[in-house]
Amino acid sequence: RLSAKSLKFGERATGNAALAMSLRDGKLLADIAEIEFEGGRGNGQLTADMSGHIPRFAVRSHLEDTEISSIISGFTNMSLLQGEGQLTLKLQGWGSTLKQLTRTISGKLQLILSKGGSIGVSPRAMFDATKKSSFKGWSAVLDDTALQQMNVGFIAKNGVFRISGMTGMMQNQIISCRGKIDLPKQLIHMEISMADKAQNTPKPPQSVVHLRGPWTDPKFWQERR
Repeated sequence: RLSAKSLKFGERATGNAALAMSLRDGKLLADIAEIEFEGGRGNGQLTADMSGHIPRFAVRSHLEDTEISSIISGFTNMSLLQGEGQLTLKLQGWGSTLKQLTRTISGKLQLILSKGGSIGVSPRAMFDATKKSSFKGWSAVLDDTALQQMNVGFIAKNGVFRISGMTGMMQNQIISCRGKIDLPKQLIHMEISMADKAQNTPKPPQSVVHLRGPWTDPKFWQERR
């Protein structure tokens, strides 16, 4: 059993942590009763099976009031989303290197920003810019945009995270998104739509913005409906 005011792994550190660990026949099980991480708190379970030729890992966790930006940047080396929220995940994978593990991650992930937050791009700028022509890169749409709330779910298979459902609310508009993020290849493929709220009922979107390509330099274009 371990209780600590801080645990450090790599360049990251936690606050208070309490966990119970057991090791048997090359299999490590860690039950995390409490952990403070990125301003929030949570619990979960971590398993590592080293009994075979290839290590296998699994994590199940629920975090509350946690700053999301630092977690996202840990996966993608870029952070376009900020805010304190709830993160629930159940992931597993195998590999003796981080690159191999990234290619095998599978499971589910759910993120809720019930208190709001912000994204580092402007959906409105995406629609305005793609009305004229397609373009590449984020520079034309970079702008902090406040979110009143957001709920997004992912289903992962072999490192590819597909959006199972996503809705966000900003001012008098609702934004929705579908698509996927490929971690091993660092590719993004998404369709973004916006609809005005009218008496709590969203109107059908008039157009959809597509973005596809490397997540550091995707191509944007618009499909009219």
